[in-house]
Amino acid sequence: MRKLIVSTMVGLDGCFDGPNRDLGRLPMDDFFSVHNAERMRAADVLLFSGRLTYQDFLGFWPARLDSDETVLRVIAERCEVVAKVVVSDRIAENPEGRWAASTTVVRRVDAADRLTAVKREGGGDIVMFGGRALANSLFAAGLVDELHVMVAPVMVPDGIRAFDEDVLPALRLVDVRRFDGSQNTLITYERVPAR
Repeated sequence: MRKLIVSTMVGLDGCFDGPNRDLGRLPMDDFFSVHNAERMRAADVLLFSGRLTYQDFLGFWPARLDSDETVLRVIAERCEVVAKVVVSDRIAENPEGRWAASTTVVRRVDAADRLTAVKREGGGDIVMFGGRALANSLFAAGLVDELHVMVAPVMVPDGIRAFDEDVLPALRLVDVRRFDGSQNTLITYERVPAR
């Protein structure tokens, strides 16, 4: 069975997103990129929390296919080949454009059932970067297997908290990583199985 991994970055206050989707306070350094490349190498499904995130990726990553930075090129190449699942009520069910053939749109009401089926198919990981609302609903549905949180030594004034306290399951610490030259810390948790 596939693992569903939520990977996000937060400040010390637990916030990831400032007003107007401003991520500028978070230091997305080489460690951030290396971790994302690792996640993408292990995944064969990229889960998007909505239309805007999907459009952000589609607008950013194809231009990095010729990047001189190997880690960015790896992420861009993986974005081209992995299956993409977009959970959205605001995007056409049959999107057009570069990634149309590898993209499936799932309505929010159907997300838990569809993702349960995708997990059962087997294969590489399902990875989602960020996506507060969807992540919280997936936690509530018991579908998230691992949580990867990169913590930056900053505060995000007027930020949005990454997680709702009432939906996080019991988690077990798996790993804590540092990276030379980075002040960020990566903390990995796995869901404690229900008894």
